Amino acid sequence: MLEARFDPEPMQQGTLKTALRAGIQGQTLLGGNKVNVQALGTTMSFDPSGGDNYVDGVVGGSLVRSLDEGLDLYGDAEANLGLNKGGAGSNKGIVGRIGARWKL
Repeated sequence: MLEARFDPEPMQQGTLKTALRAGIQGQTLLGGNKVNVQALGTTMSFDPSGGDNYVDGVVGGSLVRSLDEGLDLYGDAEANLGLNKGGAGSNKGIVGRIGARWKL
């Protein structure tokens, strides 16, 4: 993952900080995919569904509006797009966060 952080921009009563990021993330399964559970003297075994290997391209960015009073308002978003498993239509998603935090 690479991230570019831009110089803070002075604004009325604070600053605006921005960042953009991009990269590749992946996962692979080492070993078996079988799960064994023992409950109340009974052993159960099952194989959870789901892919065990993937490679995703990731892009994202963030904005932080820092106010002089110590309050930060922030927004962050990240999108991933599957690069394997039959193309982009089989694995994609977006995650976003917004919030406020107070510096003591």
